[in-house]
Amino acid sequence: MQVPLFIDYEASSLHEGSYPIEVGIVLADGSRRGWLIRPEPHWIDWDPVSATIHNIPRSLLQDEGDSVQDVAAELNRQLPRQTLYCDGLPYDAYWQQRLFDAAGFAAAFELRSVSTLLNEEQQRQWKHTKGEIVSQESVVLHRAENDAWLLQETWRRLCMG
Repeated sequence: MQVPLFIDYEASSLHEGSYPIEVGIVLADGSRRGWLIRPEPHWIDWDPVSATIHNIPRSLLQDEGDSVQDVAAELNRQLPRQTLYCDGLPYDAYWQQRLFDAAGFAAAFELRSVSTLLNEEQQRQWKHTKGEIVSQESVVLHRAENDAWLLQETWRRLCMG
């Protein structure tokens, strides 16, 4: 069975005008990578409530984040013609579009919902299985690379036994 690739975005907020601040991916072999994204000058949305959830200060993004062009180019370099799965497709697709629009080129990969990989029983067990993994592995949530890994690990336990 082919192991799917997973992606997760963290963002400035859940409001209109939000933008990606971090992206993480996990490949089929389990290797993972994440990037902090330096906000574009016109990206001004910042929700203090969201910041308490992801714990990524805007100053860290300014100081250590990679440019939208560098992040988008690296994603395309690593993921050409791939399908990546996420658990918040409307949000993740929006933030991905914002990233690539700002970079000035299109994504070379496709996003799909993880639910398309699951049968009804697996969908019912998803939340519980994910919670068990968080407890067992002490996963720091709301960091993109960790969340992408958590999606893949949840899929593995449900679909590969």
